[in-house]
Amino acid sequence: MELLTLNDDVLEDIIVQMNPRSAKLFSTTCRRARIIALPRVLAYITLGKNADPRTVSEFCAFMLLDTPRRPGYVRRLKLFGSAFLVGDKRSQRAGPPLHAILLMSKFLEHTTALQEVDIRSAEDLLREETPFKDALSTLPSLKSITLDDKTLLWFPWGRLQSLPERLKILVTNVHSGHVAAFQSAMAQPFARSLVSLDVGASVLNAWTEIRVLPSLRKLSVWPGTLNRVSHLCHNFPNLTYLDVMAEVPVSSAHVHWPSLDILRLPGYDYHCSIPIASHIRRVHIVHFNVSHRSLIERISPVVLVIGASQYHLNFKDLAIIPTSVKYLHIHPMFLPDKASSLIDHLKRHNLIGLCITYKLWRAGSRLGEIQFASEIQFASEIAAFVPTLLYVGLVKHATMELGQSSLQSRWFRVISRDSKRQIHLDALTEEAGERIEQQLLNLS
Repeated sequence: MELLTLNDDVLEDIIVQMNPRSAKLFSTTCRRARIIALPRVLAYITLGKNADPRTVSEFCAFMLLDTPRRPGYVRRLKLFGSAFLVGDKRSQRAGPPLHAILLMSKFLEHTTALQEVDIRSAEDLLREETPFKDALSTLPSLKSITLDDKTLLWFPWGRLQSLPERLKILVTNVHSGHVAAFQSAMAQPFARSLVSLDVGASVLNAWTEIRVLPSLRKLSVWPGTLNRVSHLCHNFPNLTYLDVMAEVPVSSAHVHWPSLDILRLPGYDYHCSIPIASHIRRVHIVHFNVSHRSLIERISPVVLVIGASQYHLNFKDLAIIPTSVKYLHIHPMFLPDKASSLIDHLKRHNLIGLCITYKLWRAGSRLGEIQFASEIQFASEIAAFVPTLLYVGLVKHATMELGQSSLQSRWFRVISRDSKRQIHLDALTEEAGERIEQQLLNLS
């Protein structure tokens, strides 16, 4: 059956699953495909650094030709203010920038379903009272805001009519103006409804006031030095997910943060001292090594996801994993030739699930790859010496010739064991394997 012989409802369901680039390619095939794919094509709009006022004006004019339908398709907008630069020679040749600003403002007024905005280098658009600033502040469905250092200073926080749930601030070199702008944002009513905050360590260091954000559940801290953690647990008492990419000094006092459920660390040596003493159910350490011993013993995770330190994962380091861990997911660079490389370091653990993600560096390569019969043998050998183990997953991460990558997973369930350590396994379908993995990640 040809794709275009399907009815419109089925085609729309298929196109929704496509990324915007694929939908755009599909829309070029014929008139019917263009009409059906247009909502998906217009869902994510980027007016990037190479855009100019003429490009912006033409785009906005196209969208405004069919209002409110076309603007109503837009869900995400990424906009670079450089497209509106007044003093740029390219802009002077393209036509009056004011016309582009007015058209963009008119377009924003009709984007009633716009949920995400990412605005960079837009100080010239926001510094003065402009229609663009008014249109931005009155977006009714806004859920996510991403700003850089220049835009942060002039964003109309006090006039927002929506209640965004996610805020991402791309600022590394902080000065007093950034701190004042961030504090102004956190003092607005929408801040109490924030669910996710992504911000640099230097901004958090400068935020000295105690302002409780009860709805915040996820905090990502950008690289730098996070001087202290104690004020964060007071400001974000219900936080469940903490992603720290910043250095934390050893001298910081340990804090208890009972609400934390997931902790993610890059895992370089300076992250080993993160001063949290509370139990954390799930921990992800990207670069794991023995220096993390004190940390993981302190927080006693149930689920532990660890990656290779530098260029490989030293399996001897697995011996420091606490017995509290029930599901272990490891990311060595290559699959070990023999299961015995893992068994000696895992047999004292009470693991329910074990997953190993390993890499193939090019498509078709047999380096580190094992076939189905060997996979069962490999999983059986591990399960024989870890008596509590019920599920074993093997995930191949293949890198293609052109840099593309793919994941292929296979999960096995232990059906029975006998007194001679003979293990009987059942190979699960891909769908069943995904369900099991999700259940293991949710272990408590």
